[in-house]
Amino acid sequence: MWGEASTEPPQAGTEHECSLMTIIDLIKATVVCGAIAFLIYSYPVLGQIVLIGFLSLLWLVYAHKTIANLRRR
Repeated sequence: MWGEASTEPPQAGTEHECSLMTIIDLIKATVVCGAIAFLIYSYPVLGQIVLIGFLSLLWLVYAHKTIANLRRR
């Protein structure tokens, strides 16, 4: 089960990629998230406008996908 080595060869055409987060990536992500949180806290109206705009755009993308899938059927 978990942690056991597989004796089967990998499937043809598949690639196994390993993605590791380094400490530098973690520091950059923390600084960016902290800066965004600071700006939203400092300017709440701007933060609300951006957040509502982002959620509206996300909703429109999903609505468009749903309508396109319904039309294909």
